[in-house]
Amino acid sequence: MPNQDATTKHQPSITHLVRNIEGLISSELRLLKAEVREKSGVVLNGVGAMTLAVLLALPAVFLVLLAAATALMAQGISAPVAQLAVGGTALAVAVGLFLYARRCLAPETLTLKRSLDQFRSDREMIREMFK
Repeated sequence: MPNQDATTKHQPSITHLVRNIEGLISSELRLLKAEVREKSGVVLNGVGAMTLAVLLALPAVFLVLLAAATALMAQGISAPVAQLAVGGTALAVAVGLFLYARRCLAPETLTLKRSLDQFRSDREMIREMFK
C-alpha cells in the first residue's frame, strides 16, 4: 500500500486549487476590463463618425449642393442633370461615411475575442485539473 503522505504531497490541495482558480479569475477579469475599455474606444469612434456626418450634412450640404448644381447649370448643363450629378456625388460620400461607421460598430469588431479565448482555455485547464 503506497504511503498516503507521499501521495498527498504530490497532489495539489483543495485550498491551493481554489487560490489558483481565484487568481485565474482575477486575471481574466483584468483582461476583460482592458478589452472592454479598448472596444468602447472603437464604439466612440463609430458614434463620433456618425454624429459628425449628420452634423456636417444637415446644415451645410443643402447649400453646397445647391451652389454646385447652380454652377453646373451656369455652364450650360440642364437643371435635372446638374441636380442628379451633384446629388449622386453627395449620396456616394454619405454612403461611404455610413459604411465606415457601421464597420466600427459591427458585432465582430466589438467581440471581446481575447477574453473569450482565454476563458475557454482556462475552462479546459480547470477541467483537466479535476479529472
